[in-house]
Order: sequence, then structure tokens, then C-alpha cells
Amino acid sequence: MKKLFLFLLISLFFSFSCKKDIIIVEAYYTNWFGGVKDVRGKDFMMVIDKETSKNLQIKYFLINDKKFNVEVEEKGNTIEVKSRISEGIDKEIELNNPIEKNSFGIEYYNTKTKKTKVFKLKKLQYKPRSNQQEKVS
Repeated sequence: MKKLFLFLLISLFFSFSCKKDIIIVEAYYTNWFGGVKDVRGKDFMMVIDKETSKNLQIKYFLINDKKFNVEVEEKGNTIEVKSRISEGIDKEIELNNPIEKNSFGIEYYNTKTKKTKVFKLKKLQYKPRSNQQEKVS
């Protein structure tokens, strides 16, 4: 009984002392198609909680450990991290099918700890593009 109590006490201590750098609000991808045959790709989006991520500089979006540039935009209480990946004729990467067989994440720099880290995504959802998004892009 004493060992169980000690284990629970240590677990509780570490859960409060180990603050997460990133809290993901939403992570998804959409398909895009160009005006030329076989020009297509995917847009990847991660929405991050701004309060927990205020000391972070997002460097790259990772697919199967390959790095891709990102666009970072603050919107209210969140930070949107976007990356557009080409497939087809001018492909940047060959994605495994189904998409769940690929590994996804972001590389970021923590300005407080002065360390570069990688955050792996556990789940990435598919979200169809709306008509409004297609007109903007």
C-alpha cells in the first residue's frame, strides 16, 4: 500500500512540474488541386493554444521526418500553423497511403529553454475544403 501511495504521489508531482510546450486544439489536412493535370497536394493545418505556446518559434512541418516550410498566423487565442505540400508532377514528397501510415509533427524552438524540439502528432483528421476556402486559395 505504501508503494502505491508513493507512486501516486510521484506521478502527481511530475504531472504538475512537467508543463507541456504545445497543446493542440485541432490538426487536419485538406486536398488541393491545381489547374494543370496531376498538379495537386495537401494543405496541413495545426491549431495550437496560444497561451501555452507563447515561447515557441515554429520552424518546420515534418512528414516522415522530412522538413517543410510553414506559415504561422496568430488568430485570437490560437496560433495556426500551415504547410502546403505538392504531390503529382512537381511532387515534394511521396506520401504513404492510407495517410495514417505517415508520421507527422512540427519542429520548434523554445526561446525560454533555448532548445529545439520535435512534437509528433498522434492523429491527423481529413477535412474537406469548403467553397469559400477554394475561392480564397
